[in-house]
Amino acid sequence: MKGLSCKCGFKTISTCNICPRCGATMSPQEFQDSGRVLSHVKLGISPEKRSEPMDLVMVEILDGPKIVCWTNREISKDQVVRVRREGELFVCEPY
Repeated sequence: MKGLSCKCGFKTISTCNICPRCGATMSPQEFQDSGRVLSHVKLGISPEKRSEPMDLVMVEILDGPKIVCWTNREISKDQVVRVRREGELFVCEPY
């Protein structure tokens, strides 16, 4: 997963290369595609361009930032999940 990191320690998947924490220019970094579930919310709604209901999940990438993903799978806190990009959405699923 492509992202950016700063020498101050800030990491993001955003495309803005200016660090919001310290104002420095960030460098490209490749992050792992797995992470740990920090929190999840059962919404049962369909995100744009998807037909099935999905839930929101906050995932901390193992070597990177925290991101919000969608899933239609059963997820529990602290579970390790795989994250992938589908168009403009991040989707996660259990390993």
